[in-house]
Amino acid sequence: MSQTRATKQADARSHLDLQINLLAEQESTKMLQMLRSLCEFHKLGIARDEEIEALIQPTQPKELLKDLQDKLPADN
Repeated sequence: MSQTRATKQADARSHLDLQINLLAEQESTKMLQMLRSLCEFHKLGIARDEEIEALIQPTQPKELLKDLQDKLPADN
């Protein structure tokens, strides 16, 4: 019984961690977009850096989940 409760608590913590990480990802993406806008305004070449372009794209949790499910081994 206590093992079931511990498993449920661990699952709840993991879900909360995921939610917090997704929120942090959204905040980071928005800050990068703002910084890029400042760089563009000041005509700095780094504004169009390929790596920055990739990082400012919003994270798509559903696509991420599908990728993980496709790549991770199935539980037997």
